[in-house]
Amino acid sequence: MLKKIRLDIPKMIEEPKEIATKVLRFLNGLKIIDELEFSNWYEQGWSKKEALSKKVILEEEYLISVINDNWDKKFPELGTLFSFWTGKDDNEVNSVVSFTLGTTSKNPNLKGKVLLKFPNETFNEEKVKKIISLLQEIWGKHSYDIF
Repeated sequence: MLKKIRLDIPKMIEEPKEIATKVLRFLNGLKIIDELEFSNWYEQGWSKKEALSKKVILEEEYLISVINDNWDKKFPELGTLFSFWTGKDDNEVNSVVSFTLGTTSKNPNLKGKVLLKFPNETFNEEKVKKIISLLQEIWGKHSYDIF
């Protein structure tokens, strides 16, 4: 089983550079919280082999490219949606982080969010507090869920 932490983010107009800066801060912050669990990330792909060939580079320009590639071209008000995973052999020990950012749609049911899933084995109260603090430091003191 995976534990999940989700931070809901209000709609806001953000440029890819602003989003990339925040995502980079978050990924680097996760690495500080748990270097063993959160050091290596890969873009998700159609197969494990494809995904493992797309190692995430923790640099702003790289993240801007990912954000732009995943920005909804037909409905730009939906923003960008992308996910990274840790690339481990077993899905039950992989961590996954998903970002839905830059959403400005008038639909009240659509909003931004950051969702982090990580293995129960690495779950502890201290780590969760640090992750929530990091999320809220970067994106604001908005509502979150742990499930």
